[in-house]
Amino acid sequence: MEFHIAIPYGGAEEYLIKTLESVLAQTYEDWRLFVICDKINEIDFKQLSLNYSDPRIEFESYPDRQGIGKMFNHCLKKLNSDWNLLLGADDLLSPQFLEGIVEAATSNPEVYMIQSRTQIIDSKGKISHPLDDMVKNLVRHRFKSHVFSSKTAINSLCIGNWLYFPSIVWSSRAIHDKTFDLNFEIALDLEFIFRILIDGGTILYWPKSLFFYRRHAASVSMNPERYLLRVREEIEVYNSLAKSLLKNGQFSSALLARIRLTSRLNLGLKFLTSGQVDKKQLYKLMKSL
Repeated sequence: MEFHIAIPYGGAEEYLIKTLESVLAQTYEDWRLFVICDKINEIDFKQLSLNYSDPRIEFESYPDRQGIGKMFNHCLKKLNSDWNLLLGADDLLSPQFLEGIVEAATSNPEVYMIQSRTQIIDSKGKISHPLDDMVKNLVRHRFKSHVFSSKTAINSLCIGNWLYFPSIVWSSRAIHDKTFDLNFEIALDLEFIFRILIDGGTILYWPKSLFFYRRHAASVSMNPERYLLRVREEIEVYNSLAKSLLKNGQFSSALLARIRLTSRLNLGLKFLTSGQVDKKQLYKLMKSL
């Protein structure tokens, strides 16, 4: 079983190198890696390709800035295996990541997406426990399930998005006819997942700790302007989802998409505690919910 891995690179070369090292350290060696670079981020890809001359690794750089959506779509064109990973350029795989996913996929070949247990690391690579991620775990645990049907997955994600997008392993049937919606800049990952689920996709949660998701100063949640944009886009995604669910006669799921409890709580908490985010903008968003 060969895995295809694509990394859309957007900056911070020191993180990318650590990510590459984590791929090279895999105990399961049947993989191919594609590293896609946006022109806006200056990096010597020629030197990098010399440093990492493994024949399984391919480096590609755009002549002009593309933006994350187009980069994601280009990565999708590279992901042509039965199982695929769109890996963040600052995240890390445990050495047993692919080995663990092989075990998960072999025992559950019918699933569309596999999410392994994920730990949060900070800018220095130390394990951390942010409040947002503690809430993610609580939402997932509420459903007491390892295999999430389409409906259960949608319901759980409407209560709270417990997934870590860069850690999701995608089956070929999940992504073969899909592209990212370029109308979104940040919430394009969530919208992408919901389209797969609406089409009958399923999610396997694998309880082994195999992935390290990095949160640091450049993360969206740490940037006030990017946070507001994310909230606006997520409102649009959930409202569109609710309309689709209503058309399909899934009234209870549509109601959950309208309520989106943890999103409202998160917005309220930001309004009360954040000294960086524009509270007038937050208030407008809260009124639009």
